[in-house]
Amino acid sequence: MPNYELRYETRECRCTWCWETVDALASHVVVASVGSPFLELRFHHACWSIYRGCSGIEGRERDALYREWSPQRVDTLRMHAGLNQTEMAARLHMPKEKLIAYLKGDCTLSHRQLSLLRDLAVDTKFERQEAGAIDWSDRRACLCLAMHCGWKAPDMARRLGVAYATVTAWWDKGVPKQSVRYWNQLNAIARQYKFDAGMLLDDYLWTREFVEESMAGSGCSRAEWVRASNSSSSFFIRGALGFAARINRSMAYLLTKAALRLGAPLPPRGYIEPKRRPPRPFPYGCKGAQGARLWQAHELALLGTMPDRVVAQQLGSRTYVAVRHMRRALGLQGMSSRRWQGTPVPASLPLEEVLDRYRKHIHADQFPVATDQKV
Repeated sequence: MPNYELRYETRECRCTWCWETVDALASHVVVASVGSPFLELRFHHACWSIYRGCSGIEGRERDALYREWSPQRVDTLRMHAGLNQTEMAARLHMPKEKLIAYLKGDCTLSHRQLSLLRDLAVDTKFERQEAGAIDWSDRRACLCLAMHCGWKAPDMARRLGVAYATVTAWWDKGVPKQSVRYWNQLNAIARQYKFDAGMLLDDYLWTREFVEESMAGSGCSRAEWVRASNSSSSFFIRGALGFAARINRSMAYLLTKAALRLGAPLPPRGYIEPKRRPPRPFPYGCKGAQGARLWQAHELALLGTMPDRVVAQQLGSRTYVAVRHMRRALGLQGMSSRRWQGTPVPASLPLEEVLDRYRKHIHADQFPVATDQKV
């Protein structure tokens, strides 16, 4: 075969090497010749590696190593090689500041540095995997990998050695490009479970009404939808039809996968908001810790007149730490337990001044008032 172009597609076909059917949802390699004779061959990813190694066409991809090294392509190579910016700059024999400037598009590279880039690409087999490289900064990538492996967020967090909240943040915003270590771990997991960029699914705005219409239009039962989604549970079907409060991204992924396999209609693409806990309203619209009870005037009047532990014991509803924190926040002087004679002493500030400071502390204008009335 003459020089060829390499791309990835998802469609139903047969592999040229093993002649087995390629799934319509699984991506495969398409090898197309550049000149005459015009040929187009399709391979499984594993079969393409075997064919490429024994066919003698290694390195004949058109302009493979001599394409323009754009800043984005250099950064992708750095991620693929598992190098941070300091290590990448040392590999290219250039200062780190110049590498940063090049990634920003402010300078160019010399012929020597371009040659070192090509050598690094050959050593790390970058050209072989560049077309199917996964951009983990895409918010779809990490979620689709977890769903492909049948993992929940805690399972993925244990596999990567990160916190649960980190995985959910990656699902919402994507993996930061500075996290080279986790990019390498995710690439290794993707290779182990045969996951590639062609398996990324967009977010579709599924609703309960559209799920019912799509299931009725496909003429398939719930069990067939569950089998088509490769899910071990039918919970997402029951949840989408009214059991769950909302159709989250995990449900939408399984519904989309089943609909693509069964040929059912799809809803429009969109952005599915991550689940957020609704903020609890503050009393009187005041800012402060969620669920915190506002201080009353008769409680504030005791601050500074007795030791903090005694004030907390008399109030009964405030801890020693809360009393000490509020007294310090209002700028009142404390009293040592050793010097206290057992009777309250006058406060260092008048009550009205204390109330004014408390109103500024909670950003309220009229609360509290100088009475013993409770909220």
